[in-house]
Amino acid sequence: MTKTRVAVLRGGPSKEYDISLQTGGEVIKSLQEDKYDVLDVLIDKDKKWFLFGKEMLPSRILSMVDVAFNAMHGSYGEDGEVQKILDLQKIPYTGSGPLASAMVMNKVFAKKHLENFDFDIVLPKHILLSPNIVYDLEKEAKNIFLKFPPPYIVKPITGGSSLNTVFVRTVAELPRILEEILLTGFDVIVEEFIDGREITVGVLENFRDENVYTFIPVEIRKNDKNKVFGYEEKYTTSQKISFSSNTLLPEEKKKIMKASRDIHNAFGLRHYSRSDFILSKNGKLYFLETNSLPGMTKHSFLPAMAKEVGLPFDKLLEHIINLALNKI
Repeated sequence: MTKTRVAVLRGGPSKEYDISLQTGGEVIKSLQEDKYDVLDVLIDKDKKWFLFGKEMLPSRILSMVDVAFNAMHGSYGEDGEVQKILDLQKIPYTGSGPLASAMVMNKVFAKKHLENFDFDIVLPKHILLSPNIVYDLEKEAKNIFLKFPPPYIVKPITGGSSLNTVFVRTVAELPRILEEILLTGFDVIVEEFIDGREITVGVLENFRDENVYTFIPVEIRKNDKNKVFGYEEKYTTSQKISFSSNTLLPEEKKKIMKASRDIHNAFGLRHYSRSDFILSKNGKLYFLETNSLPGMTKHSFLPAMAKEVGLPFDKLLEHIINLALNKI
């Protein structure tokens, strides 16, 4: 039996470099040796590609493989840039194409795109600020207050893993937080805080006779309901986070699952994705964001969701690779 040659791409220039290393490491460790020859491809923070510790051109590395497993997160890996390289080399790869990846990566653009659809979701109020503009941040905070009151969620417009995502309780705190995040060089989105239950749900294409199969929604429970579910909680075991969908009513589950499928299709995403929502106390479903390359670490949601419905991690990876190769 001829093995499939898989290049696992991990690393990259984004601040999610370490998370990508974890995701890629879990993928490499879990790909079945009797089915795959795995090439561990490290992309450093300067976008240089390495194979077996030796720097090589992407075209050289990709000439050796049948398919690429994109285990990257953040800029370069998740915004369409590496996808363009793979398309140019005519190498099949896991995950979404360049346009869809770029669309969901930009949180403001994603919301604007969803305004074109009549989905049963609500888009939180938000304001965009750019690091290229010099603001009177005290005045800007007052302008934001006039449009919608605190508390706020402040975060970079692109990126994931909840890096630099801050919960802001009062207008007085806002100028300092805005300055800190703007200094990172990213556009910043100030979003109204929605009090409710945080729900995340993943989808997987061509699984169990469904074009877009929806996993069971998971409620993220935090010790402090106002605290952002942040980097530490997502990628360490120090936080005691329980996941439960038992408190969701059947109609709530149905609504959330349909929204996740609708959103996946609306962006033209491929293979798999994960969308995050807030279910407010009055029953409205607020869309937060969609991740076109959900994490695959041992702390990540999507593998846990798959396991819950009887799909172990190695079989999940095999399914995703087969999707990329158009085998299913």
